[in-house]
Amino acid sequence: MSSDSHIAQACSKRCGAKVLYVDLVSLQFEEEVEDDALEDEKASAGAAGPKFGSSRRVYICVGQSCIFLLRSSMSQKLKAYDGQIDYVWMEKIVQDTSSRSRFLLALNDKRPKGSPAQFIIDTDNRDGLLTLICTNYVSDCIQDLGSLSTLPFFQHSLATSPAPSRVAAPKGFKMMDFRGYTFFIRQSFKEQPSKISKVSTGHFKATEGDLNLGERSWGWSRQGEVELFVNVVDPIPLSELIPLGREHVRWVAMECKASLLKSWDSVVLENTPYTKKMNLANDIAAWSCWQLAVRDQEDSWAIVVLRRQYVPPMMDVVQDFILAMKCPSKSVSAQTVQGKLLKEVAFIADSFSPAPHPNLNADIVQAKLDALLYDSEAYAWIHNRFKLQPHGPVDVEKHATIFVKGVVKSLYNEHVLSSIEVLEEISSRTEENCTLAEADLEPLTVALKLLSHPGQGLPRTAASSSCAARRQ
Repeated sequence: MSSDSHIAQACSKRCGAKVLYVDLVSLQFEEEVEDDALEDEKASAGAAGPKFGSSRRVYICVGQSCIFLLRSSMSQKLKAYDGQIDYVWMEKIVQDTSSRSRFLLALNDKRPKGSPAQFIIDTDNRDGLLTLICTNYVSDCIQDLGSLSTLPFFQHSLATSPAPSRVAAPKGFKMMDFRGYTFFIRQSFKEQPSKISKVSTGHFKATEGDLNLGERSWGWSRQGEVELFVNVVDPIPLSELIPLGREHVRWVAMECKASLLKSWDSVVLENTPYTKKMNLANDIAAWSCWQLAVRDQEDSWAIVVLRRQYVPPMMDVVQDFILAMKCPSKSVSAQTVQGKLLKEVAFIADSFSPAPHPNLNADIVQAKLDALLYDSEAYAWIHNRFKLQPHGPVDVEKHATIFVKGVVKSLYNEHVLSSIEVLEEISSRTEENCTLAEADLEPLTVALKLLSHPGQGLPRTAASSSCAARRQ
């Protein structure tokens, strides 16, 4: 869900220990647990075996020595397990093969007496949550037990119902699953092992002759190997883009281009934006892409850089992906690189989708909006896409509009601002959200009395004081 520092800080105060990651999940405990063991609102019942009860929405907070369970209202920890599960209690994890979001966590005899021995977790970010749990399990064993031990991991179907349907790959193609994302590649591509892993390497190879089959045949008579590289970059917060110099996907593509332009005969054949044409997972995030075609004496490259921005459920994370296809320059012409090779990578980029269907956590997003934790671009996108805007106890949006109107009116009366259209526009916006008495408040009154105590979010700073005004 989110490793955002503000969310983690808030959950850390509630849990009484440092929290590294927070996820809103559905839990299904064994039926032996009493109905009031969780004291939480019941969500819709999920598909589960006869040993498990109804589904309940809770927050899982991953810490360094245990995972915490918070009620869906975040008011307090659950009564089950006293609200926390130590890593030393964990016996094994069973990943559900009949779904893309569920797994079972089994506990050993060290757990509290009378507590359930296992439960099912349903989350949109199963791979990320499992990685964090397994990593912290190893770290906790090294620190407390002085031994290197891994959490046993199995795969098994946890339900009799079939897995949710997916869009099938077209004829001659197959669906690949890599680091929580799926995409279509040709049947002839074979995954290549690396020095540290035999599977999930993101490196594929095929011969050019094998690519001449089917309706999307390349039509080449020359022989050689074609390589495909898929790189899934770790997600980062939106606030880190500017310090890293990656506020636009073009700058990521520029880094890729710079790494390929090493010889004097390198030529850039294509360097343009690209529009992703498919949304196979009904993803609500924003996608932007950039395509490159680079050729030198030895190799020809076709690259599409993708960016998934405002990643749900928190809308505060961005993730980049690099799809690169390489073939020997002696096998293809420059026109073929710009044509068939680049179109092949573009088709893979079009089919690139998150494996689980992502959902929006509107409550947390609204809280972050009220605390003014997004930048101006994110505010505009969230408002246009979901019609969400800051509210809170002091009505930040309304009073910020009044403040800006007062400033613009003063500038116009002092003949500093000559355009009457600006004053008319802000006056119209103020009348839509405010009463006549509120619309004529002085800017200083609004700033000192109404906006001086936000009433929610983090402690007030100079940056947050002016954020509302900048959005107008």
